[in-house]
Amino acid sequence: MSVIAFSIVFLVIAVLMLMMMALKFFAEWMQRTAPDNSRPNQSAPVPTLKKETPGEREQISPQEEDELAAVITAAIAFSSGRAVKIASFAPVADRPQTSAWKVTGRIGNLEGFTD
Repeated sequence: MSVIAFSIVFLVIAVLMLMMMALKFFAEWMQRTAPDNSRPNQSAPVPTLKKETPGEREQISPQEEDELAAVITAAIAFSSGRAVKIASFAPVADRPQTSAWKVTGRIGNLEGFTD
């Protein structure tokens, strides 16, 4: 009896695999036969970001600094769920960029460690 059950399971897995392979070939065929106007323009210029050096940081006015402090305070208060007071803030020293995936993973791993 178990031989029949295992063979049915493997048969279903094989059929699903064949369906996925057929879908892959169908998608490739659709891309080849698509009209040229549906593809993005390859000659369009790609915008580049100017890399900032530590000495080039833009100076902000005291009013903008107060607004920035208010925004940071509101964000921290909202995320922590209680009143907070920001004593001071400063730009973080340059460090290597981390991907959004790493940041999301770190935040996800911190769930449950809140007070």
